[in-house]
Amino acid sequence: MAALDDFIKNEAAKRSEATAGGESPEDQPLTALATARLKKLFQELSEFIDKRDSDAIKLVSDIKTLLGPSNISDNFLKMESYINSFKFEQAKEALWQAARELGL
Repeated sequence: MAALDDFIKNEAAKRSEATAGGESPEDQPLTALATARLKKLFQELSEFIDKRDSDAIKLVSDIKTLLGPSNISDNFLKMESYINSFKFEQAKEALWQAARELGL
């Protein structure tokens, strides 16, 4: 338990150092775990788009939360707009462009 407590304190210290340097947690690059999760979510989103499934709208919201404000590109926002307008063909193209920009 003491080791876990030390780990938590170290992580908190790292985060406070990053924010003290003017860098918020949302401005930090994506971690390997976040990138792997994003790949899976983008694949699911692609499948929803192919099926013209309105559940894509909820999934976009989940992805935005995981990305954080600094990693949301114009193509991602276009894709979101296309999905909200049920323009699935355009959404698919914007999805792939956003994925390329994120290196997914």
